[in-house]
Formats: sequence, structure tokens, C-alpha cells
Amino acid sequence: MADPSDNLGVGGEAPPSSPLGGASLEDEEKAMRKGKGRMMVGMIVAVLLAIGAIVLVMISGGQDEAYSNWGRHINGVRLAHFDAFWGCTLQGANLADIRDNTELLRQIDVRATQGGARYATHVQETCMPKLAGLEARLDLKAPPDDMVTDVREIKDAAAALRSNWSDLVSQLARRSEDTFDEAAARTSVNNIAKAWYDYRRIHSRMNSKVREHLGR
Repeated sequence: MADPSDNLGVGGEAPPSSPLGGASLEDEEKAMRKGKGRMMVGMIVAVLLAIGAIVLVMISGGQDEAYSNWGRHINGVRLAHFDAFWGCTLQGANLADIRDNTELLRQIDVRATQGGARYATHVQETCMPKLAGLEARLDLKAPPDDMVTDVREIKDAAAALRSNWSDLVSQLARRSEDTFDEAAARTSVNNIAKAWYDYRRIHSRMNSKVREHLGR
């Protein structure tokens, strides 16, 4: 009589295939292990993507803060130095109404003609110190990479403004003397107007970059 265990697959031989024709237990175990492996890979990928998204948000947030801080910085410098200087040299004028070089030249000419040496002293002693720290204050904060050139150009404009005002003051101080050089004074005034325009143009460009980056 045959051993009943022979029909149960007991012993060293591999178990029979499923009576329904499906995969064997060994195949099913392999499939399960393979499925778990894919699941683990999927989980790892998901975690990495999540970490990447967080890092991206952090980087973006850091850049936004840098641009926002820079915008406040350059506007503070303009208010404390550039605008303060012009408010001093053009006392009584509404700076918001001076929109082009023609009007600026007229405002300077009126004061230089009427004030002469007295106006020169006022500019030299009271107004020029307001420009003195402009470039140094700009250097207190590092600009975003796309504004490094802008900073160099606006500092050049500020230096040109200060230099040509010094030349004009020197000429106005001698207005009643034979050594007064009207042509040199006119050149200084024209250079002042150009530096004024350049500073405003570059400052506006930097503010536009800040707003563009922040989506405003």
C-alpha cells in the first residue's frame, strides 16, 4: 500500500503546482518580495522628492528675503543720502516735480545765479556731507548676483555727482571775481544733471528687478 504522504508532496521534492494552474508558493513569495522591493523604491523616491521640494521652497524663500532686504536697503540709501542731498540743494522745490534734466538744470541755474558764493557755501557746508556716506552705506549689504553691475554703476553716478558739485561750488565761490569760468561752471552743471539722471535710472532698474523677482 502506498504511503499517503506520497500524494501530499512531503519529502525532498518541490511542492506541486497549484491545482488551479497558478504560480507556485515559491513564485508567489518571489513576487511578494519583488513587490515589496518596488514599494520600498517608490517610498524612497517619494521621500527624496518631498525633501527636494522642501529644499527648493527654502532656497526660494531665502532668495525672496534677500531681494526684499536689498530693495529696502537701496531705497533707504536713496532717502538718507541722494534725496536728502537734493532736498538740501534745491530747498523749496518739490523733488517729485523734477522729472527731467531740463527742469533740474533750471532749478540749479536759478539758485546759482541768485545765490552765487552764498549758495556755494550752503551746498559745500550743509548739503555735500549728505552725499559723503552714500557709497559706503551701499557696501554695507551684499547685492543679489544680478545687481552687482548695477551697484558699481550707481556708485559711479554718485561719485560723479559729488565731484561735479565740488567743481561747481568752486566756480560759484568766485562768481564775482575775474577768475570765474562760466563755461566750466556750465560743464559742471551739465555733468551734474547727467549723474542725477544716471542715479535715478539705475535705482529704478534695481527696484524693477526686485519687484520682478518677488512677483509684484
